[in-house]
Order: sequence, then C-alpha cells, then structure tokens
Amino acid sequence: MSKEEFNVKVGDKVIANDEFHWFGFIDGEVIEVIPYKDGTRMSNEPSFNDNNFGVTILGRFKGRDSMTDVEYEYTRRVYTCDFKINPKFDVSVEWTGYGSYAKALFFTSEKTKDEFNEMIRNQKMKYHLSRAKAYGYEEN
Repeated sequence: MSKEEFNVKVGDKVIANDEFHWFGFIDGEVIEVIPYKDGTRMSNEPSFNDNNFGVTILGRFKGRDSMTDVEYEYTRRVYTCDFKINPKFDVSVEWTGYGSYAKALFFTSEKTKDEFNEMIRNQKMKYHLSRAKAYGYEEN
C-alpha cells in the first residue's frame, strides 16, 4: 500500500467501532502518519497486508472519577496501524485461539462504519447458515 493509496491524512477526524467506545473513546483526529521502515508486523495483522503506515490519533475520552463520581473528558494519543482504519478485509473483531483482538477499529465516516458492520453481520450469518446446513438444515 503506497501513501497515495492510504486515504487517511493528518487532520482527518475518525470515529471508533462500538467496542472501543466501552473504553470511553468519544472521537479523534489523525495527528501523525508514519511510514514503517523496519518491516514490523503487528499482531492480528492479515498476512497479505503490507502494513506500511503507523497512525497516531489524538483521541478524546470520557472518564469518571472514582472518588467523586464526576464524569470528565481528557485527551490521549492512540497508536494504530493502517489496516485498522477503514478496514476492507478480514480484521478479527472477536477473540481468537491466538488471543488476538482488534479492540479499536477506526472509520472516517458513519457510512463507512455502517458498511463494515453490515459486512461483518453478513459474514456471520453465512457462517451460521453453512454450519446449520452441515447439520441438515434446508432452506425453503
């Protein structure tokens, strides 16, 4: 993947998948795109991905003070890689036998996020139907 093909640039706003909102993530902005030079491979990375870019996101999070029970906002840097932003191929969003889990996937629009969630839903439905057919289920 060349830098031209990677369509996220500094200043782009990103939203996270629903699972990462459990960690208090509100929204974020890309503040740095770094090319990898050492061929480092990330865990949970598809084997066919070149994974050429690291991405730093300045994220807004919400937290709750345990002493006063007051909610507050803070900013924090989140480091990720190119295949977890607007993913178009199989990124594990569940625990696997290897313990890999993509807690944070980022999207540049709600439309892109909805399309990804629909793809995952269809993929799971096809899997369940194929397993049911293996046990004798027949579609009408």
